[in-house]
Amino acid sequence: MRRYLLPILFVSLLYWSCEESTLPEDCSGVEDGSALVDSCGICDDDPSNDCLLDCSGEWGGMNICGCTENTATNYDSTATFDDGSCISGLTCESYYNENISPIFSNNCYTCHSGSTTSGGLNLSLYINSLNAMETILDRVTREEGSGGFMPPGSSKLTQSEISTLLTFLEMDCE
Repeated sequence: MRRYLLPILFVSLLYWSCEESTLPEDCSGVEDGSALVDSCGICDDDPSNDCLLDCSGEWGGMNICGCTENTATNYDSTATFDDGSCISGLTCESYYNENISPIFSNNCYTCHSGSTTSGGLNLSLYINSLNAMETILDRVTREEGSGGFMPPGSSKLTQSEISTLLTFLEMDCE
């Protein structure tokens, strides 16, 4: 039995040493491939579609960074992540003068300013605009041609203008 042990051991070692050596596989299972897993967990070998870090620090995120505080002077209604860039100090009256008054001037003053105050509403005065803002928003968001739609005979306000009016209402000015 001993005499067979040495030849069996020799043949076994010879067999194992003749095995084909394999190269390491990449993440997609390709031997010696170049695919890598990116930060979003995607395995491929195309670096042009690698996951990027967005402004909020989220890999593959789609956040839009900017000021999300609607009372700040640099408010960005499209921002989904507040990046800390808000500049405060905006007063209700300054917001009205810089943002609301131009909208009213372009769309409402024909009927609602000076001696022409349709419905008794003079929108060139801050306090009148403040007191009527909910009604104004209701009227400008109605369907064109429907009862009470403002401005009558004109185009509907843009979504940006409506958002500006809504921001003014949300500021809870007194």
